[in-house]
Amino acid sequence: MNIDKRYPCIADMEQTARRRIPRFLLEFVVNGLGGNVSVQKNRDALHAVELMPRYLSDASNPDIRCTLFGQEYAAPFGVAPIGLSGLVWANSERILATAAKQHNVAYTLSTMATITLEDARTIAGENGWFQLYSPRDPAVMDDLLKRCREAGYQNLLLTVDVPYTTRREHDIRNGFAIPPSFDLKTLWQIGSHPQWALHMAAAGVPDFINLRPYFAEGQSRNKAKAIRASTKFISGRFGGHVTAERFRYIRDRWPGNLLVKGVLDPGEAKTYLDLGADGLVISNHGGRQLDA
Repeated sequence: MNIDKRYPCIADMEQTARRRIPRFLLEFVVNGLGGNVSVQKNRDALHAVELMPRYLSDASNPDIRCTLFGQEYAAPFGVAPIGLSGLVWANSERILATAAKQHNVAYTLSTMATITLEDARTIAGENGWFQLYSPRDPAVMDDLLKRCREAGYQNLLLTVDVPYTTRREHDIRNGFAIPPSFDLKTLWQIGSHPQWALHMAAAGVPDFINLRPYFAEGQSRNKAKAIRASTKFISGRFGGHVTAERFRYIRDRWPGNLLVKGVLDPGEAKTYLDLGADGLVISNHGGRQLDA
């Protein structure tokens, strides 16, 4: 077994991240909603899982390969979608997509990513999946689905657990905004993390690049103006409940595998399957959108 001595466990990686990444961005990643009740419940649930050791059989070379939707992966887990991860660390989506391809695990790109869905599919290859936030505008929906088909995606994760914009207290306290607000607090955090600042300066301030074709300001050369317009576009054109009618609309237009992400209620899970879902991602969004 090859163990990176710099990071014997995940907690060590988090400590390194705290040294490298400004606080307002790090806490955007690690915190959930409110008092982090659901975040802690998620951790407690994982800690409650116990494995029974057995010694009679030789398990020195365990095989954890799995097959999902006809494709074999090296492990039964992969890289989950995270919006704006390219702001947390420059080019992180490219880095993660490359690693997923190299190690043969699934990589899912967020609608709110900072690289195009076409570029991500080129990098990740058949390991690339796409996570879709449902636009209210049918024209935007149709074009996003068309782009996914033409890029070669086979697996689409439809997120249903963010019907409305939530109030994230940690982000408010830390001054997190899109685009970043360069007040004294954030400037101090950026200046005290020079490695992050240099990486970001070289890469340029990221934005919601997959959505820029759908609003006029998205074509602006003024990046800050385009980002501000994109946040307004998202709040006005995305969200709402994914009703049975809305789900059928997507199902009818997506020929590949369609998974529903964010289901918790057994009755709703069955309904989505009856409506034609190919799979479910049982998730409370990491406790980031609702204490549930």
